[in-house]
Amino acid sequence: MPFRALLFMSALLLAWPAAGAAAEEALPPARIRIDQLIGETQKTSSSTEIVDVVWWIPSQFWAAALAKDEDVPEASRREILELFDKYTVVAAVHGRIGSFGVSGFTSEAEVRKSLRLVDAEGTEHAPLAEDRLDPRLKVVTQILRPMLANAIGQMGSNLNFYAFPARRKDGRPVADPLGQGRLTVHMMGNEYAFRLPLGSLLPPRHDPQTGEVFPGSYRFNPYTGTALEAEPATPR
Repeated sequence: MPFRALLFMSALLLAWPAAGAAAEEALPPARIRIDQLIGETQKTSSSTEIVDVVWWIPSQFWAAALAKDEDVPEASRREILELFDKYTVVAAVHGRIGSFGVSGFTSEAEVRKSLRLVDAEGTEHAPLAEDRLDPRLKVVTQILRPMLANAIGQMGSNLNFYAFPARRKDGRPVADPLGQGRLTVHMMGNEYAFRLPLGSLLPPRHDPQTGEVFPGSYRFNPYTGTALEAEPATPR
């Protein structure tokens, strides 16, 4: 391979999220951009025959949402965060596309049967049975469903929430948004992967030469190979 081509390939590889990202200080909840976080944690199908939505909802989502709502009492805030720290939550819907749009949705039970979460270590996890869940979790998801229906219509009405364990048997997180590698969700024969760490949870990085800003999980400018500089997680 020519030397210049080798340099270019190296720059591209260095642009991918680096292994040291998780060691950095994460953004405080109030500084997390919820739209960017949703963009990283929501996947959809590209097929012309099916319509899938898979949304991994890490506990940082709830922390960020609550930080932006001053009307929530502190005691309620703590209770909600403690609840979602107990689970890895994935919302999912699988539909079929007909001649005039979505022709039908797969039942909650069928999706549940097919749903598997594969952690960064390659261990597969099945959804927890509903009778093993904290009853408060069902209350929250029931509140969310009509809100999602108003936001995204029929898809939101058929979106179901599934809870997986928060931790592996060795005590490590099943889905660590500040970890390394990737988290994968398998549903109805399709695979949806999330690259870790999530850049939206880390301070953004900027190119000191061009001023361009990149997600916090990047180490180098993917176009020039220039080392990026991180902004402080907490403004000084």
